[in-house]
Amino acid sequence: IIAGNLTGDPLIYAKDEKKMATFSICVNVAKDKPEYHDIVAYNKTAEIIEKYFKKGYQIHIVGTLRNTTSEKDGKKYHNRFIAAEKGMLLRVPGKAAANEEKKETLPEVPLIFRMIKKFY
Repeated sequence: IIAGNLTGDPLIYAKDEKKMATFSICVNVAKDKPEYHDIVAYNKTAEIIEKYFKKGYQIHIVGTLRNTTSEKDGKKYHNRFIAAEKGMLLRVPGKAAANEEKKETLPEVPLIFRMIKKFY
């Protein structure tokens, strides 16, 4: 489980009828000490991310930590990322004041990609 701000719009890759979304989030673990985490989502989850997630949005992700190894020109490369399974929009930039005044809600996200907000 991880929560943070999207550092950029998700990049979407499609092959045949399958989709993959990649993006990074910034998490402030201590004052002036941000950490960046790479996230990858597949298929239906990637479609939902493409539709609802944008740069600057504060999000919550539930997923599995994955490690991959590849080799290029005789050198081994290691990559660590989070494979997203579920997520939720926590805050949309510029909407906080509007939400309080007009009682607006965040965009409706399909049930597969929502979690109970009371834990935050």
